[in-house]
Amino acid sequence: MIDFEDALRIVLSEAKVLGSERIFISEALNRVVYKDIYAQLDIPSFDNAAMDGFAVINEDLLPLKNALPVKLKIVGQTPAGDIPTSIKRGEAVKIYTGAPIPEGADTVIELELTKINGDEVEFLAYREKGANIRKKGEDIKKGELLLESGKVLRGYELGILASHNIVTLDVFRMPRVGIFVTGDEILDVGQEKLKDSEIRSSNHISIMGLLESMGIKPTFLGIVKDDKEAIKEVLGRIDEFDILISTGGVSVSDKDFTKEAVKELGFDVKFHKVAIKPGKPMLFAKKGDKLFFGLPGNPVSCVINFDILVRPVIKKMMGYKDIIKPFLRAKLIAPIKRKSSDRLEFLRGILNLEQELLVEALPKQDSHMLTTFRSANCYILVPKGVNEIPAGEYVDVIMFSSYIR
Repeated sequence: MIDFEDALRIVLSEAKVLGSERIFISEALNRVVYKDIYAQLDIPSFDNAAMDGFAVINEDLLPLKNALPVKLKIVGQTPAGDIPTSIKRGEAVKIYTGAPIPEGADTVIELELTKINGDEVEFLAYREKGANIRKKGEDIKKGELLLESGKVLRGYELGILASHNIVTLDVFRMPRVGIFVTGDEILDVGQEKLKDSEIRSSNHISIMGLLESMGIKPTFLGIVKDDKEAIKEVLGRIDEFDILISTGGVSVSDKDFTKEAVKELGFDVKFHKVAIKPGKPMLFAKKGDKLFFGLPGNPVSCVINFDILVRPVIKKMMGYKDIIKPFLRAKLIAPIKRKSSDRLEFLRGILNLEQELLVEALPKQDSHMLTTFRSANCYILVPKGVNEIPAGEYVDVIMFSSYIR
């Protein structure tokens, strides 16, 4: 049995960053930029008005500094998308937000600071030269770094790409992930239950949902009976995937055949047990550059092990830079007590984000009690060797939101 930190180090060291694929911008949400992208044009691409008003030559406004009236002749208007006009001293052009600045103009006065009388406009306040004008290239200039490799594409970045007319781009490839469930007692959702001792498989539904939340479309390989040859058959498909995940069959009973099957197929077993609670029976093995994770059968153990050991591997393979999210420090509302302290424990908790960070462990922490996740929004880490943490002490917390993507 190895410590969690060692297990995490091993799985990350064995994971390789995947290559690239070219996709359309419409498919790029939450994908990771493969190589640096440079600006293809100036943004803005022309001087334009920051608001509705009048474009003028600033020298015409100087009398306003001495409280003298300024009235200029209106010689036209320029809506957004129109061809720019030109003006000379004594003239003003009505202009709309986003419209090109007329040649010769160097200032835009807000519409609310003017009075229009026929073909003449009176100005009520002075603005410095360049006011209310968005200058060409002031956001980014052609040739500058637009998005760096490793950047996760949110809606914001997609808008930036669109503004540069980038239709396709190179991103890190998504890992191909297969998942199967082992157990004679396991039934799929919707399958008829013939015996009270039969159990619905929630594990593969949970894991597939968590994978899909990362943008991955996993392949479900089915429910496999507790039969070594049957397990070997599905394990033999590992070359179809970058990662193969099983749930159940990795403990120490005479019905847990996964470890034997993995060894007989020539997998290199890196570790079998991790000093965490819940989730101790955890198998990690490798065949070539293909990774296999044997997750525990208990639903909570299965989900937690995915979050803390499998998810970081997937993020590394997808090109993420921030593979491991930092812990938060939160004050414990109620004390935590436990009988055994031989393992690092991950408790499901509720973190209050309204003012001071306050956290509380939920009841029903057993590894089969999946329903606690309905209320939980974080994991509370209870270190190895610690039996009790009094209320008011600060603890390490990992928000579930940190695990998105």
